[in-house]
Amino acid sequence: MQTPPPRRVFIDTQGWAELMHAPALHHAQAVDFMRQAQANAWELVTSNLILSELVPLLHSRNFRLLQQQILTIITQIRALPNVTVIHIDPALDQQAWGLLYTNPQQPWSHVDATSMALMRREGISEVLTADQHFAQAGFIVLL
Repeated sequence: MQTPPPRRVFIDTQGWAELMHAPALHHAQAVDFMRQAQANAWELVTSNLILSELVPLLHSRNFRLLQQQILTIITQIRALPNVTVIHIDPALDQQAWGLLYTNPQQPWSHVDATSMALMRREGISEVLTADQHFAQAGFIVLL
């Protein structure tokens, strides 16, 4: 009997922020998710644009972290053995712009659209975030 592939979950900017910052609204839920992910060897997928977007978010008035703290968080994320950071290539970028143009009624950001295009390409349906834009696009939001 063949072992099924591990569960794959995309982690959005908000998911990382909730996970890495204890005062965040969904921190406990995000930590519980990460414990389960590590215990069950789930593959956690994110993108270079998500990590780039995380830096100014953690500087913002809701978090107010210092640059060194933020760089430590980014280093920790990149070092997690079950995390895959996928770089957005020109094809995914083009697909993201296509999503924005074909869904003008949705207030999605370009980073959200790149994430959605990446998730579709990779066959990932779940996302660690509370961002309802992903639910609007048909994904399962975990926070």
